[in-house]
Amino acid sequence: MSETQSRTVTVRSDDIDRHLQLFLRLKPPRFEGAVEPRAAEEWLRRLEKTFDGMQCPSDRKVPLAVFLLDGEAEHWWEGQQAARFQGRLNSLITWEEFTEVFRDWFVPPSARQQMQESFLRLVQGSKTVMQYEAEFTALARYAPQLVSTSAERCYRFLRGLRDTLRQPLIPFRITDFSELVERARLIENDMITTQQRWTVSRKRFGGEASGSGSSGKRRFVAGSGSIDSRRIDKQGRGKEERERKI
Repeated sequence: MSETQSRTVTVRSDDIDRHLQLFLRLKPPRFEGAVEPRAAEEWLRRLEKTFDGMQCPSDRKVPLAVFLLDGEAEHWWEGQQAARFQGRLNSLITWEEFTEVFRDWFVPPSARQQMQESFLRLVQGSKTVMQYEAEFTALARYAPQLVSTSAERCYRFLRGLRDTLRQPLIPFRITDFSELVERARLIENDMITTQQRWTVSRKRFGGEASGSGSSGKRRFVAGSGSIDSRRIDKQGRGKEERERKI
């Protein structure tokens, strides 16, 4: 090997080590495989977010992802690499190829269909706007054909909101998803604040009414009734004695 080739290999090795160190510093989650489809999808999403944050080169994504596989997932990849990719090096496998086989195994078509159905049935219910938005966004990944435009995304989100939040928003015909979520959140916060004020006011005026009502009641003095009864009884006996004398 020439001196130039040796220097190139050394530089390449240093780059690999640098990417691995930076990758681990960001604390990406490990993956063992025995999880629900949504958890597997979430692992991919967090991994892609990590790659974007460190500006990871394309040829380093699969090797770094494989580094995080443990247990069942690690055995699965060894089989895929040997059978599907004929022993090709991880650095020569594209990220698109990796995510395709990953989803086929850990997020199978039957699971994706179930997620699509869950997305179609999704409503806010008792969730806050932000909780509803988080679940909406997570499930929307499984039904991209239903939210392919911003207007369609807003329509799906709006129809799942509670009536008290949806009705004030309908006239605006909002087609920007971020704006729609923010307006729904502001209406929700205003409703919560109004409810809290009403509750405090009711307690305050209710307490005053209760106090004034009790002050008007006559106080009972123990034994007062027995004194009056003795006086009446004494007067009655005196009258009987006078009648006998007559």
